[in-house]
Amino acid sequence: MTKVNSIFCRAAAVVLMAAPLTASFESREVQAQNAQTANAVSDAQIAALLRRLPAPDATTAAAVSRDLAALGPGAIIKLIGMLQEPDAADGPRAGETPQGGTETGDAKVEHALYGLAVHVGRSGPEAIAERRLFTETLASQLRTALPMPTKRFLLQQLNFSGGAEAASAIGGFLLDPELYDDAAQALIAMRGETGAAGGIGETGGAAVAALRAALPQARGRNLSAVIKALGVLRDAASVPAITRAMNGADRDTRQVAIFALANIGDAAATKPVMAATETASLYERGQATDAALLLARRLAEVGGAQTKDAANIYRQLQKRTGEADRPLQIAVLVGLSKMSGSGSDAGLLAGMTSPDNQISAAAITTTAAIPGKDVTARWVGRLKTVAPPARAAILTMLGRRADASALPAILAATKDTDAAARSAAIAAAGNFGSANAAKTLVALLGSQDAGDRKAAQTALAQMPGSSATTVMAAALATPGLSSPQARRALLDVLATRRATGSVTAIQAYLSDKDTGVRTAAWSAIGTLGDASIRPALLRALPKAQTDAERSEAEKALLAVSRGSGDEAARVGPIVAALKGASVPVRASLLRVLGRIGGAAALSPVQAALKDADADIVDTAVRALSEWPDSGALPTLLDVARNAPKQTHKVLALRGYVRLAGTGNMPPDERLVMFRQVMALAARPEEKKLVLSGIGGVPTLSALSMTLPFLDDAAIREEAAAAAVGIAQNSAEDQARSDATGEQTRAALRRVVAVARNEQTLRQAQELLDKPNYAARPWQVIGPFPNAGGNAGFDTAFESEQDVLKGAVDLDRGYTLPGGGNAVRWKAARSNNEGLLDFNPLFSPNTNTLAYATIAVRSPNARSAIVSVGSDDGARVWVNGQQVISKNVPRSARPGEDQVPVQLKAGWNQILLKITQGGGGWEFYFDLLDPATKKPLLDLEYAPRPQG
Repeated sequence: MTKVNSIFCRAAAVVLMAAPLTASFESREVQAQNAQTANAVSDAQIAALLRRLPAPDATTAAAVSRDLAALGPGAIIKLIGMLQEPDAADGPRAGETPQGGTETGDAKVEHALYGLAVHVGRSGPEAIAERRLFTETLASQLRTALPMPTKRFLLQQLNFSGGAEAASAIGGFLLDPELYDDAAQALIAMRGETGAAGGIGETGGAAVAALRAALPQARGRNLSAVIKALGVLRDAASVPAITRAMNGADRDTRQVAIFALANIGDAAATKPVMAATETASLYERGQATDAALLLARRLAEVGGAQTKDAANIYRQLQKRTGEADRPLQIAVLVGLSKMSGSGSDAGLLAGMTSPDNQISAAAITTTAAIPGKDVTARWVGRLKTVAPPARAAILTMLGRRADASALPAILAATKDTDAAARSAAIAAAGNFGSANAAKTLVALLGSQDAGDRKAAQTALAQMPGSSATTVMAAALATPGLSSPQARRALLDVLATRRATGSVTAIQAYLSDKDTGVRTAAWSAIGTLGDASIRPALLRALPKAQTDAERSEAEKALLAVSRGSGDEAARVGPIVAALKGASVPVRASLLRVLGRIGGAAALSPVQAALKDADADIVDTAVRALSEWPDSGALPTLLDVARNAPKQTHKVLALRGYVRLAGTGNMPPDERLVMFRQVMALAARPEEKKLVLSGIGGVPTLSALSMTLPFLDDAAIREEAAAAAVGIAQNSAEDQARSDATGEQTRAALRRVVAVARNEQTLRQAQELLDKPNYAARPWQVIGPFPNAGGNAGFDTAFESEQDVLKGAVDLDRGYTLPGGGNAVRWKAARSNNEGLLDFNPLFSPNTNTLAYATIAVRSPNARSAIVSVGSDDGARVWVNGQQVISKNVPRSARPGEDQVPVQLKAGWNQILLKITQGGGGWEFYFDLLDPATKKPLLDLEYAPRPQG
């Protein structure tokens, strides 16, 4: 026998003698025995161990615990005696020896006992003796007159190492008003191995026995803790007692009892749990419903006869079909899907056929995910016995499963007498990439039933795999497909599937006797073809007999031409085909050229304007009116001036305006073009069109051009909208403090006076009310030194002194303190929101500062509010008078600092000093009306006072 085992065995007698004692009484004999056991271990040994804590790593921690275990129960008892109550004022500190050893702290004692609890709780036969004696020692100490916090700590350690030998001692605290929950948790931790039916091992049995013994006497919170623990341990024998405890108990205890009954998973709990789901309290009903789901899951886990009980619970819950119960219905479906065997099928089928689309979709998805070919076979078998709506649902689900063993039944169901079931089977077949499925669906394209044809086409389009495409292509190559509908549908499917390998087979259908088939073939080739097939398309074009067919043919030619080589290669074959072609073919080719665009395509279209055939001339004009690039502009202008037909003039004018409003032409050139075409606009409709184009030219000249039209009632609103559009997009903004700004504002005031359209009026007024921060001509200088991000805040650098004296010399350079390159004032502008960012203007931009100045002309003496936000600190002067001083690190926010000031009539000088530590370096500035708190709009801004 080892030394450790010998020590433990000698201590066992002490522990067993102490077992009968209660928590409130400790005999002198037991006290003496505990003292004797503790004295077997010296204080020095304990102190040496504690000095090694906390351990730097897991290996060292394990070594300390092994050494502590080797000292036996005496060490444990001694450590327990060193635990201190919170805020204890007297007695030696934990870890301090009577001989005056080093104080290690109560935390080290707790760490040592916790580490030992984990150590002895490890798996393996070598730990059994250590664990038993550790547990017995703690149990014996729990029966002594220890302080409550110490007992709580010991109970917590038994969570890691408790055995059957401690259950009785722990159970004694289940009725304690303070320690009941710690005791219950310790007993739960002793559950041992859990069996298939929720059974527990020997250790767990002792814990259950302790809990059962306390159940009749427990009340209130103690009762709740005991019931919860029995539920966690799944003690079926406690079901009757727990059920009785529910009667008359408070709400919290009832809820715990319902959980316990459900978690135990005994069929006897079904009645009380389901009864609780009918309670009047909404909260309790919700809790009981969750418990019912848990009970059903537990019963299903047990299997056998209990599966039927689980299914019954789910069936009862499924009867709750209100909209608020939708999450419950889905939870039921999930529970049913996890049950083995066929007991859950009825509930799942009820979900699949639910009138609630969300429930039915969830049921189909959930059932489809249940693994196993036996499940597939079971549902295939049900197809023979259920009504048509259920067949449709099952077929949809089988399609989602995509289990090949179900395919024969699905294909057979494509001939079902019920239309819904047939449609579901066809859709389900589309989930299988097999040749048989593809052949069945291709055959259905010739069905007399339009719904079946549409369903088959959709299924073929989404069918996975290349083998399905091969089957479809082979069917296409087979002469004499059953019907025109089938041929059209198959052509559409191959186009959808991007079956480029089928282009040659599709080409043969350009000569089909059915117009719809030919049209579908042109459409498919436009999707799948490339330039190599263009000669064949040009040869086939004369066979197009209807407008719809020719339209698809033109789209196909355009599609295969766009990606082919250079301009000549794209256009050459089409131009060549014009010679000798019939009028309909020439018209189609001209339309294709019009959509391709470019100089090579333009020439034959221009030539067609002089054609003897009126339809060709009309086609050419229309092609030019839709021309994709500016090359057609001169021709369009000529047509607008000289065409004999008014319709052609209007078409040309519209095309001209459209092209003039696009591209990268300078604004002035675009405006010249609009002037030219406006002179040709005879009717209000054309003038309105030109005005819409002028509205996109952001210049003052464009704005001036719109003003005379404000006097024409027929086009006034369009002119007003154009003027507002110009002002919105103009770089020469409406709030500029110069003649341009005043002209813009005058135009907007005119719009406000004559327009009636509410949107136009609102936009014009918003522009008039909006300050133009971007037009403010600031002068900035820097960077100056600012050590630590704020040291320069109180330093008046030379540039600051000059501005404050009124000597604003923006051409002067200033030498930085300590020498170095001179810095000079330079121009800068704030953004459209009034923010001026120094970071892109100066380097370095850390621990620096800079100045910004601007002159403001007021038409009269007035009160105003200086509104500033800065990153970081800011000083602000108005006419040499400091009005703001904030030396703080912060982010810039508009209007963070607002101070009333007096502006004088004429020019006022503004100076800002903005410090920078790091990161953002910027400021907002504005002058507000004291009454409205909005920006003053009648001020003029300049780099320095003018005049």
